Amino acid sequence: MKRVPSLAAEPAGLAAYRAAHPDDVAAPRAQAARVWERFKDDRAAYHGLRAALLDRQQGLCAYCEQRLLHPPQHARAGDLVFGDYQIEHVEPKSTGQGAVLDWQNLVMCCGGGTYTHTADATRYDRRLGGAGDNESCGQAKGDLSLAPGCDPRAFDWRMPPVTVNLLDGRVVPDDPACRAAGIDPDALKNTIDEILQLNCERLRYARTALLKTLEDTRDITQEVFGLWSGLDAEEQARLLGVLCGSELRPDSHGCLPAFWTARRVYFGPLAERWIAEHSDVLNFA
Repeated sequence: MKRVPSLAAEPAGLAAYRAAHPDDVAAPRAQAARVWERFKDDRAAYHGLRAALLDRQQGLCAYCEQRLLHPPQHARAGDLVFGDYQIEHVEPKSTGQGAVLDWQNLVMCCGGGTYTHTADATRYDRRLGGAGDNESCGQAKGDLSLAPGCDPRAFDWRMPPVTVNLLDGRVVPDDPACRAAGIDPDALKNTIDEILQLNCERLRYARTALLKTLEDTRDITQEVFGLWSGLDAEEQARLLGVLCGSELRPDSHGCLPAFWTARRVYFGPLAERWIAEHSDVLNFA
């Protein structure tokens, strides 16, 4: 759960749709689901909104940080992972009049563990028994609202209020950062665990597997280039900085690596230095 930049302006297709359908804009909350389905039928407007959100969020789910685009090594690299995404209403569609088509109420999310037609256990883990062990994000949130201060679009990217436990892969509040931002750590913990279920078994397994891979890669890098090549401490640190950057920068399609915050926490001060020096390639502003 990282800082998620809001759209800078309303996408043109959505603006045109709202102008052409004033009845949908003014529809009562009871009709929210039908209004949204009608908007989705306007493929040009819907796809334009989807593309704008994907670009702004650099291809990651707004809540769990799963990739929404196929990775570079995939045959369909850069394409949207069909069936594992949805446009999420931060405040539920049924909140009130106008919430359905409010561009400031929308983010891009994964399918929340409902994409069963995949062999990727980070998207749907068949080893887990119940749906609750897979479900997360908007799928788990349903018609609930986020606690005050827990909208990732309001997070400070320099001092994020969440961190990742490197031992068990759990997303947890960072108490000092929460206090500095005026966020109730208990409310954030409830948002993470109960509302968004970001510590469901599927996601926790995915993060621990990633952290193990990062540890193995770091060990091999240090052994091969540090011991075998005789690099001194300064050169080793520089090499680890390069490794850190490779784990944090967007790929050629503009998409960040999945579970970006876990990578950030793993590299610690190295990551913070890289982020400060390369903030221009990260859509934090």
